[in-house]
Amino acid sequence: MDEAKDVVEKYKKHPFAKGLLPFRPSIKVLDTPQYAKIFAKQEGRQRWVICNKATGGPALFSHAGLIAQADNMETGNFVPSDEEIPAGIEEKNVQRRANSKCFYTYVLDTYGDLSLYEDQWTLDEYMSSLDAFNPGSLPRRQFLSGQDAKYRARFWLQTPMFLRKGPNDDNSDAMPHLHPWVLKAAKESKGFKGNPDRPRIWVKEGKKVTTIGERDPGYLVRGDVVAFSFTVTYHITGTNWFPQFHPADIVVMKTGTGDPTDYSAPEIGLYNLPPPCMDEVDDDEGGSKGRNDGSGNVQAEKVVESHESVPMDEVDADSRSSGTMGSPEVEGRQEVEDGIDQFAKPGEGLEDLTGSFVDVSAQEAEASGSRGSGKTGRARRRA
Repeated sequence: MDEAKDVVEKYKKHPFAKGLLPFRPSIKVLDTPQYAKIFAKQEGRQRWVICNKATGGPALFSHAGLIAQADNMETGNFVPSDEEIPAGIEEKNVQRRANSKCFYTYVLDTYGDLSLYEDQWTLDEYMSSLDAFNPGSLPRRQFLSGQDAKYRARFWLQTPMFLRKGPNDDNSDAMPHLHPWVLKAAKESKGFKGNPDRPRIWVKEGKKVTTIGERDPGYLVRGDVVAFSFTVTYHITGTNWFPQFHPADIVVMKTGTGDPTDYSAPEIGLYNLPPPCMDEVDDDEGGSKGRNDGSGNVQAEKVVESHESVPMDEVDADSRSSGTMGSPEVEGRQEVEDGIDQFAKPGEGLEDLTGSFVDVSAQEAEASGSRGSGKTGRARRRA
């Protein structure tokens, strides 16, 4: 776990590809105008996009974490009405036609790392400070806000599978990397088109970066250590406002075990054992019975009656004081892990990222050299 943590911390600080802004450092200097690298730009009445000051376009951030679960990476939660629902997708979440509820979803394990929530809170405060944002003073949506500690163990990255059509959009098939289900649904829809920016999934082995379909297994598994890029959009509805983190590239840096927590009990062959025999217990009230201590010696043993047992309320009190029952930590760890053993299938037709992958070790060496030369400029102030 220490090795995984080191990888996560490294790629939180250093972008894994050119053109990316590390999320944490960018958020830390957000309230310092001379160092801030991002700003919010309104696009329509109900949507604000976090943009890169250097380019004026959407900011493409980088971060790192552990995978907890994911939908199928090609079809998300969309299943045509004439197709069976794949294993691992809850029927209540399935969408049968192109609409705004179809998503490619990747969920991060944030039980021991709240950095994404912390940075999201800072970004929420920044958005709330803008005069033109949320003129109706609507509340922030509580769902996925991280304000309730009970729901901070997971962080959702989602991007829509379908986008609303503009006046000049057609039903072109010029997106061969999208799944046939998605292309067909878009062609049949009057209001939606396929989102061409379906997230791409990669695996880094040494200095080589390949599509996830080339590893075994060819899909994300629980515990995969990933570096990922994403954009951030803020939406305002008729009742509230909230951000969405849209994943772009996800790169597996270290493969996880994929095994869920095992809560099974040891097998003892109980039904092959004889029935309980009470011959060893003296039936006389308050009597004593000889007990073999294993060395061949017989010792006297007092038989305690049921009414002499320690009251359960005392047991509960003792357990609570020793931290063995009702502990928030214990309860929090024993959460239900439904649907997270079935993940995405391999994708095809994605270009190689090798050429654009940044050598983080070289970055760190270069940074160390700068510190050694006595430079105390902007980079140090951002740390």
